[in-house]
Amino acid sequence: MPAAPSAPRLLVIDDDPGVLPIVDRFARQLGFDVQYFGSGRDALSRLSDLHPHVALVDLQMPELSGIDVLRAMRADVPDCEVILMTGNASVDTAIEAVKAGALDYLSKPFDFDRL
Repeated sequence: MPAAPSAPRLLVIDDDPGVLPIVDRFARQLGFDVQYFGSGRDALSRLSDLHPHVALVDLQMPELSGIDVLRAMRADVPDCEVILMTGNASVDTAIEAVKAGALDYLSKPFDFDRL
């Protein structure tokens, strides 16, 4: 008998731990297995183990920006869809995110219909 398919994996990369409960509840209702990282460096060091399908990445974090994380993810796991999120949205950063390969760019607080 074939093994049951595993749930799609969602990485949440955000230095604000308050984001996780909101996204986690929503994503698990949709059937995602959610992994949370408080920094881009921590997440990138585990990419080869996790094989994420989708990543929600905060744009403004210490050490590595969301754009830096996005670029690294595009190189390491090109089939993972990356959505950048920010509390300080601007047209310029949205354009930069899409040019770097982001699937979308979301403003916080979340519009769950859009997410």
